[in-house]
Formats: sequence, C-alpha cells, structure tokens
Amino acid sequence: MSRRITLSLWLLAGSLTVMTIMATGFGALRLPVNVLWSGSDETLRQIWLTIRLPRVLLALVIGGSLALAGCVMQGLFRNPLADPGLLGISSGAALAVALWVVLALSLP
Repeated sequence: MSRRITLSLWLLAGSLTVMTIMATGFGALRLPVNVLWSGSDETLRQIWLTIRLPRVLLALVIGGSLALAGCVMQGLFRNPLADPGLLGISSGAALAVALWVVLALSLP
C-alpha cells in the first residue's frame, strides 16, 4: 500500500476510536473517562459497561455490516450505483414491517 493510503487508514481508525469513546461518555448522565478508569464509582462503571458500551459496539457492527452489504451488492452487479431497490430488498423490508405491525397488534 502507498504511504498516503496507510496514513488515511490510521487517521480513520484513530477518529473511529475517539468517536467511540466520546459516544460512550455522552448521554443523560455524563460519564467522564477519568472516573471510569479510576474505578471510584461502581455505579457509573456498570452503566458504562452494561448500557452504553454494548449499544455503541452494536452500532459499529451494524454500520460495518451495512457497508459490507452495500459493497457486496455493488460488486455483484458491477454497478457502483446499485442500491437495495434493485432487487426489491426495500419493498420486502416494507412488507415485513407492515406484516409485523398488523400481526403484533392482533396478538393479545
């Protein structure tokens, strides 16, 4: 790889790390990083470990999965403008949501 691509990848990875740490700290209750690492407040640490960190990590995984699915679709059709509407994926998802709403409302 060229030096420019390597530098770009390192900058992207660093910014992703910084944004992940920032995303776990913001919310209704502010969680400063120094309090989390010092271990002085176990309640704040548990909020961070059980609520905020899993949400942020799941968001990263889902975002990466959607990006990978888009790349696969564009590579499969050899079309840089390929989108989910090409195969009817959007229509199928809308049908699934509509069925779920109708069936979920009819359940006791």
